[in-house]
Amino acid sequence: MAAVLALSSAAAAQKPAFPPKVAGFDLIEQTSPPGHPEAATAGYVLTRDDDAVSVTVRVHPPYSHSLLPSLDRSRDTGDTASVAVQAAKSQTHRFYPASRLIEERPALLMNQGVMHQGRMATFEFDDLFAGRSQPIRMTVYAFCCSNAGEAYEYRFRHAAAFPAGPDVAAFMRMLAWR
Repeated sequence: MAAVLALSSAAAAQKPAFPPKVAGFDLIEQTSPPGHPEAATAGYVLTRDDDAVSVTVRVHPPYSHSLLPSLDRSRDTGDTASVAVQAAKSQTHRFYPASRLIEERPALLMNQGVMHQGRMATFEFDDLFAGRSQPIRMTVYAFCCSNAGEAYEYRFRHAAAFPAGPDVAAFMRMLAWR
């Protein structure tokens, strides 16, 4: 059963209420950027023994000038997802100059019976994670657009040696868009 991301009919003026648990991941934080109450960011974590997988989910509203500029121009899913992944690449290289881009490619996600096209990129870098300094793998997925026009971005972080693929896939399938 999917964990539903609840949005009111006045979604443009309110932030989504993220479910407290999705595919074994626990909600640890939910925020909206200053001046953008219609946008939302949530943090989730899944802990297994002494390893963990964290995910940041960002819901970008339609026509979000500062968050995803391409939404102003069109609803071209490839263009919007590419802009989001390109922004993630720039941020990652700025904060982790020694980071390596491992993979970048188109991505597909089935959400509530609808196939969404998007883009993904995977990076590797050294950082403190799960209480120790280690190689980290971060994968960014971006998809556009839900029925209401929002774009969804997922950023998964985990130890490079931790096999997080099944957990990542389950989380993205189980967090239902509106």
